Amino acid sequence: MKTVAQTLIDKFNNVVEPQENYKKLPKSRKELLIQCFQAGVFQVKFTKVNGEQSTMTATLNTEVFNSTPSSSAQRSTNTDTISVYAVDRDGWRSFKIDNLISMIPDPRFH
Repeated sequence: MKTVAQTLIDKFNNVVEPQENYKKLPKSRKELLIQCFQAGVFQVKFTKVNGEQSTMTATLNTEVFNSTPSSSAQRSTNTDTISVYAVDRDGWRSFKIDNLISMIPDPRFH
C-alpha cells in the first residue's frame, strides 16, 4: 500500500516535467510539493544555483521539528522556489522547484 507521501510524489511527477514555459503551471507543482513535505520527510537531491548538486533531508511536517521559518523563509513567496526545514542541517533552506532532481521518502521517518 502506498503512503500518502508516495501518492503525492506520484501526482507531482505527473503534473508536468520542468520545461521553459513552466511558469504557466507553478502553483500546482509547488502546492503538491508542499503537501508532500507536510506529509513526511524526504531525501531531496537538487541542483544549486551555482550548478553543484546537493542533497538534504527535508520536511514541512511540524511533528519532526520545533522551529518557525526565518524571516527570509517566510517571505519566500516566489513560486519558483520552496522553503523546507532541512533536518540534517537543523535549519530552513530553499531550492528552485525546477532544479529538483529527486525526492524519496526517508525510511528513518516513515
